[in-house]
Amino acid sequence: MNKSSKTLQIFIAAGMLGIITGLIPFAQGQQNANLQGQVTIVVGNCGIVAKSGNPIDYGPLADGEFSDDHEVSFTNNGNLPGDVYIRGTMWVDSFTQNPVMGVGNTKYGPSGTAWEAKTHLTDTDSFIKTVADQGKAFQTFQLKVNLGDPGYAGTAIQTVTLSIVC
Repeated sequence: MNKSSKTLQIFIAAGMLGIITGLIPFAQGQQNANLQGQVTIVVGNCGIVAKSGNPIDYGPLADGEFSDDHEVSFTNNGNLPGDVYIRGTMWVDSFTQNPVMGVGNTKYGPSGTAWEAKTHLTDTDSFIKTVADQGKAFQTFQLKVNLGDPGYAGTAIQTVTLSIVC
């Protein structure tokens, strides 16, 4: 065996070893290239924003009097429809935080609804309506003063919470 024949055998053997161990890719057949994709999945959302009529100022009222209707508009500023719920707190004195009137002295309903047909506000979530994405809705609020202590005079406050679930 001459020197060039030994060199050729060594190169062939080294090449086969490289192919077998995967160090040198086999030149024949199909080769693959893997591509990686990425996406960020965003969750749809809904949100509620009071657009007008907030805060509600019922003005000065005496025991037994009804307020005028006060309209509040709100918008679902999300990209999914949402179910709107409402709840409220008791009326409390703005200084002492002592209860003055029950939560149900406030009623709500669609614009133009008479007092008798409106719904009493409660301290638990009550469904109002479904509002489309970017949709606008209105509710009218009215108060009848019915004091537990007829001698009370002062400023009473109530918090009304609108929430949306989508």
